[in-house]
Amino acid sequence: MELHPGQVKRHVAGHGAAEHSHDLLCIHDLQGRLLSVNPSPARVLGYSVEELLQIPMREIIAPEFRPYFDAYLAQVARQGEASGLMAVMTRTGERRVWEFHNTLRTEGVATPIVRGLAHDVTEKRQAERELRQREDDLNRAQNVGHIGSWNYNVQKYSVRCSDETY
Repeated sequence: MELHPGQVKRHVAGHGAAEHSHDLLCIHDLQGRLLSVNPSPARVLGYSVEELLQIPMREIIAPEFRPYFDAYLAQVARQGEASGLMAVMTRTGERRVWEFHNTLRTEGVATPIVRGLAHDVTEKRQAERELRQREDDLNRAQNVGHIGSWNYNVQKYSVRCSDETY
């Protein structure tokens, strides 16, 4: 069975859920050409759906990761799936980080297609970096001031103390 453009859209959209999802839901071929994408992530990238479908996926990937794109396509073709993090660039040059899990579909289609699902984790990763920085700052301040801290976990009946507590 060959999927025509309208069928590709219905294949991704299901019952309209893709239209309202903030996650990336897409279909691409094994050459890295987008066949379908839902509107929200296209807007986040600064494009209309129609514009995004005209851009090779390789060009959306952050430049330093483009050399690995062929390995990604080969992995999907060979193993039937791929997952990980990908850095993408918006139209304005902003970097976004998406966590993805993509699977290959070969049954019931004339040519293999890749169903993609990705979640934008940019803000989450930034918050984690900031938290680590604040923890480092706190540890340095406790060390310099010879001040300790402790935390009591009510559910586990346990106490955690910093090195400076003793």
